[in-house]
Amino acid sequence: MNAPACPARETALLVIDPYNDFMSEGGKLYDATHATAVAAGFYGNMRRILPAIRAASVLGVVLARQVCE
Repeated sequence: MNAPACPARETALLVIDPYNDFMSEGGKLYDATHATAVAAGFYGNMRRILPAIRAASVLGVVLARQVCE
């Protein structure tokens, strides 16, 4: 099945806070997800995807979750 084409001006990539819990050693889910992330190429893909979508004139947004107490 082919995905419908979406114009770059109507498209965005939204990444919600992968750093603290998933990508940082000591993160809540780091130990549980690290082996799978490495096997799937997650870290390298994250480093490549934002520059690639920006080069294609697609909006890339990374939101950091901030906990205020």
